[in-house]
Amino acid sequence: MYNKKEVRTMDSFLKEIDTELLKRWLLNQNEDDWDVKEVNENIVIETKYGLGFINFYPDCIIELDVENKMTKEKIFFIHFQMNNFHHALGLLYDMRLCLQRLTTSKKTKVLLSCTSGLTTGFFAEKLNEGVQLLNKDFEFNAVSYGNLYDMAKDYDVILLAPQVSFRLSEVEGVLKNKRVYAISPALFGKYDVGNTITFLEDELYKEKEVQSQQENPLPIKQMLKAHQQVLALAFIQLDQKVRLVSRLYDENNMILEDFEVYKNTISVDDIVDLINTVLYGYPDIELISLSLPGVVYNGVVTLKKYGLNECRLQAFLEEKYSQKIVINNDVNTIVMGYFASQDDYESISFLYQARIGGTGGVGHIHRGHLIKGRHNIAGEIQYLPISFSENYQEIKKTPEGALEWTMKYCLGITSMLAPDAIIIYNRLISKSDDVKKEMEKYMPKSYIPDLIKIESLKEYMLIGCILLGLKEM
Repeated sequence: MYNKKEVRTMDSFLKEIDTELLKRWLLNQNEDDWDVKEVNENIVIETKYGLGFINFYPDCIIELDVENKMTKEKIFFIHFQMNNFHHALGLLYDMRLCLQRLTTSKKTKVLLSCTSGLTTGFFAEKLNEGVQLLNKDFEFNAVSYGNLYDMAKDYDVILLAPQVSFRLSEVEGVLKNKRVYAISPALFGKYDVGNTITFLEDELYKEKEVQSQQENPLPIKQMLKAHQQVLALAFIQLDQKVRLVSRLYDENNMILEDFEVYKNTISVDDIVDLINTVLYGYPDIELISLSLPGVVYNGVVTLKKYGLNECRLQAFLEEKYSQKIVINNDVNTIVMGYFASQDDYESISFLYQARIGGTGGVGHIHRGHLIKGRHNIAGEIQYLPISFSENYQEIKKTPEGALEWTMKYCLGITSMLAPDAIIIYNRLISKSDDVKKEMEKYMPKSYIPDLIKIESLKEYMLIGCILLGLKEM
């Protein structure tokens, strides 16, 4: 019989063989548009528009990183320990897809919008014909104003037709990371392809600074029970990617490490990869606390968008690791994190609409206690028979629709719970005062709680993770 030490030695030996095989295999993957080379014992993959870095570290830890050569934006990043050769190939396939998508990203993608999308649709066709003749790096498409905000995530530039140009400042306020312009009536009325392209080139040449949201660590203003090292993991859904953020706290609540991984989806393998990597450097972690979107009840996660249907995630992780495992819904971790980072309010609600035009959810804390309710469905507002305006389906993906949605749910929250403050996360709401003005049409001003709009979720999620995790210790 082999003893445990011999088995561990054999496992390590096999991992090293798999890692070396992976490296040799990668170096034989050169293609016409895919240059693979070895640099300082690591591998660099270069395409026309992207760079892929595969870095190898001790103990068979591998890091995958994809960068846009033009913008320097990091679009894919993950690190993992070699445990399964086929799983490693799957991650490399994801990396390859990211690099391949960059081969078509050289063109500046422009989205035109008018009331119905018909006139701009015709103009977009003419513009696409023009850029082919002129050999310009633009690609045009058109959409109705009602679908503009949902479609905008896939485009670099937004052009508003004269019919909707009065909304320019509103669109700029919501789509802060996009270039937004109004087409002059003279250009649009004549479908002037040449001068419209010239106008775009002139505007794009000008430098436009995009203010990035700083996410400095927030203080935890609550007393925590004594603990050892705690790992917090949180998934944040973005427009086209998933951002997995994590933070390691020591026994004094000091931050030891911050990690971020960008992926195209959410999977159990991704969670395991990150936990394994962190545990390699910090084997004394006592608690692993996770925040996930979807329905979470007794450690079972349902997130059908990513193929997780009644996934017994907590039981799986508890069988794999000796650490305490705690899993909570993202809305609950955010509201707990916000509550713990302030000392102005005793009761708060958090109204969350992650997806434009989506159902959303609510989290509530009353005098420091998180309200989950029977079967953890407190805050599942999808079951409320809220009545919206007749044209709501047409406007629900616009700021007008978001304002109606937010106002009505804020009225409901206030009527039933009367919190001191309602925290709002909705990308189509530019100012919380707009919501307050709408609420005043239905409710006395003195009854309306403080309304606070937040722009970022990471810090609140991570703080909420550690607090809700420690409550289970």
